[in-house]
Amino acid sequence: FVANRISIILKLTVSEQRHHVASKQNPADLVSRGIDPLRLKTCDLWWSGPLYLQQSSVDDCTDNISVESDELFLRELKPPVVSEICALINTFEPLSVINQCSSYMKILRIVAWCKRFLHNSLNPLHPTRGTLTTSELSQALLCVVRNVQ
Repeated sequence: FVANRISIILKLTVSEQRHHVASKQNPADLVSRGIDPLRLKTCDLWWSGPLYLQQSSVDDCTDNISVESDELFLRELKPPVVSEICALINTFEPLSVINQCSSYMKILRIVAWCKRFLHNSLNPLHPTRGTLTTSELSQALLCVVRNVQ
């Protein structure tokens, strides 16, 4: 999120247009550091912004930290984080739910709901909702039969 904003700022501005904002003058830092809501209610920095924004010239009010190069901004750009998720399924062992239930329909419904959960987890943009369909129950039956053979 921050990296996207930084790259947009770098594309749309030149280094002379950017200024360093000290943490003490940055309203966003108040919330990210956990300011008390009662104190936030009366905090001028939060409601009015830093003092230099209320002045006529930004150069007179900001810190004398040069932002000549894009180095400060480029440090914020981080490589994308790639997470790998692995699910290990033991296919040689029958479904454990079979040994815990005495009702055939209950087993089918549990397996069907588990399969729907898996489907919805893998397809969050197109989740299946509502009551179980006959097709889902048939697929659950095939799953149970394959696991007990």
